[in-house]
Amino acid sequence: MAFAQDYPTTSWSDLADVSWYENTQEEFTISTAEQLAGVSLLVEEGNTFEDKPLLLTQILI
Repeated sequence: MAFAQDYPTTSWSDLADVSWYENTQEEFTISTAEQLAGVSLLVEEGNTFEDKPLLLTQILI
């Protein structure tokens, strides 16, 4: 028998934090799941982060 699962009503993209992003920076440091979601959102919008290090610190999901 299959059981219905409860899924969040909020999409990850609704929680995305891009406040840390400034396109003139040469390196980025993110430390939250919301900021990581922001990276995904920015890439989806066409940002490649090519030749720009992205440092991940203390991300606990």
